[in-house]
Amino acid sequence: TPFAMIDKHSALPREQEILFTMHTVFRILEITQTPSNSRLWEVQLTITDESDPQLAGLTDCFKEEIE
Repeated sequence: TPFAMIDKHSALPREQEILFTMHTVFRILEITQTPSNSRLWEVQLTITDESDPQLAGLTDCFKEEIE
């Protein structure tokens, strides 16, 4: 799996921490400024997988540039 719940192993177990593997890629769904603090932004993400056609196209483009 691309992630693990580590809250039981964390120094701050109430934080509900999640550890993602290094190759995990996310798609940004929405970015909103928090109403309670104008200096904070909330970013909603969704995890992608290897079957995502846009991710595959981007990966191919990077490979071509490297070669």
